[in-house]
Amino acid sequence: MKKLFEELKRSPHPGGTYSAIIPSRESQDKLYSYMASLGISGLEDSDEYHCTLIYSKNPCPEIQKADFGLPCEAIPKGFALFGEDKDILVLEIYCPNATRLSDTFMDKYGATSDFPEYKAHITVAKEYTGELPDDVPDFNIEFTGMMIEELG
Repeated sequence: MKKLFEELKRSPHPGGTYSAIIPSRESQDKLYSYMASLGISGLEDSDEYHCTLIYSKNPCPEIQKADFGLPCEAIPKGFALFGEDKDILVLEIYCPNATRLSDTFMDKYGATSDFPEYKAHITVAKEYTGELPDDVPDFNIEFTGMMIEELG
């Protein structure tokens, strides 16, 4: 136990590791405009758009060594409601690269997840109370950036 504690103290992410890929500015703007055209309330700021890869309570800062395979694209699949209160509107996406990275981070770097299945998505609105939109964007989302940070 003492050895584990010492290792955690030396880890650059003792509280766990978070990682996401970030859409290009053009994709952020395009998605925000699309969501606004649907009249969605409580939209997230386009600067906040991202696709979480891991939210791991187990520290795994070594993921920075992984090939993030950027740029990559995602295809919008549809909308869903996430969160305990089902009030977070997300755009589910088909993004094989995001799925590959999530799996790699867990298999190779020891990342953990509180969810039984990885679902690539972008949060587009919080505290959402409307119906799920029927239409989906007819454009792909390009991811050009990534982030890795300590859970905080």
